[in-house]
Amino acid sequence: VGVIVGAFPRLEELGLHLGGDCCTLVRLQRSLRSLCVRLSDESTAEELATRVLPRLSSLQRLDVIVLRQGDVAAAEQRFRGLVSSVVVRCCGDVRAMASKGILNVGSLCDGLGLVLEK
Repeated sequence: VGVIVGAFPRLEELGLHLGGDCCTLVRLQRSLRSLCVRLSDESTAEELATRVLPRLSSLQRLDVIVLRQGDVAAAEQRFRGLVSSVVVRCCGDVRAMASKGILNVGSLCDGLGLVLEK
């Protein structure tokens, strides 16, 4: 994350697979408007919710992709109210929507480590 933020300090939209330390995202607090993340573990989700999102004052939309359908409700509850628009989906739903053309995620899925079946 640090390399991306360092190279593009005024990013407005970002999509990435987060795992581990994500505090570097705070450096985008004035520019980042839309963030799409695939969360790899519980500690990363906790750090994002408690340390990062409250400091991203310009963030208007958060898309969260979790591994399992069973994790969607917990993630919705965790991130609700931290950003004006929060959408949580599981990996399977994102793949299904993309393969049907409902969701145009193209290279974003590659960046998040999702494989689209054709």
